[in-house]
Amino acid sequence: MARIIARQADGTALVAIGSTGVIVPPDGRIPADPSLATIVLVDSALAHPVWEMVDEPVPEGMLPAEIVAAMRAFADEQRRMDGPFMRALIRRHAEEAEKKANGA
Repeated sequence: MARIIARQADGTALVAIGSTGVIVPPDGRIPADPSLATIVLVDSALAHPVWEMVDEPVPEGMLPAEIVAAMRAFADEQRRMDGPFMRALIRRHAEEAEKKANGA
């Protein structure tokens, strides 16, 4: 379920579905064409100090279906990209722990 999770002083909103967000301009209008929307990782967006946390419902009609689909596709792509990295990181950590346990 989409929620407005942060706002900037000018009214710009960050709408999130899970870990994926879309930046909504102050006028509340998101282009239906996903290539024109700013879809981001929520954590990355919130790393910038311009956001103030909120918890608001998304007004009906604010998120076009095409944007929701693009947000889900973005999240799927992030998971595909993170998968090999995380597996390698876990494997390296396990190898280092094993070496340490064996006195190496």
